[in-house]
This record gives sequence, C-alpha cells and structure tokens, in this order.
Amino acid sequence: MITTLNNGELDELRELLAEIEHIQWWTWTMAIEKDVEPNRVMSWKNSRIPYSVLPEFMKTSDRCWADVVIELLMKKQIIKGDNVQ
Repeated sequence: MITTLNNGELDELRELLAEIEHIQWWTWTMAIEKDVEPNRVMSWKNSRIPYSVLPEFMKTSDRCWADVVIELLMKKQIIKGDNVQ
C-alpha cells in the first residue's frame, strides 16, 4: 500500500527526518570525539544544539539526508506525493 502525502505532509516528513538525522549526527560525534582532533570536536560543539534552533544554513545538510530517505521511500513505493502519478 502506498501512502499519498500532500506537499505540506511531505514538508513535515522532511523536517522530521532532518531532525532525526541531526540527532543521529550529534550522537555519532559524541561517540567518536575521543578519536578526533580537538579542533574538529570544538567545531562540532557549536552545532550540538537542538535542530529547532539551528540556523537555516545548518539545517540544509540535515534536509539533504532527509531527502535521500524520502527518495528511497518513493522508489520503494511506500509513499508518493499527491502531485505524482
């Protein structure tokens, strides 16, 4: 069964997936920080804030990964946009 999402629902899904991606990234950076150069860790710490307060330019990377998931869900015919035949 394919779930059809309107544009607003697709946007909501994208933001939810982007937030999940940010949490995953945050968790990953904390797990590996002991093996990474200190200057890299310091740059990450500036981004270890809740997704909701990230500046728009920083949300872009998370949204790109969310788009990858959405494309896969569409390819596997799990979801489709309401403007897609």
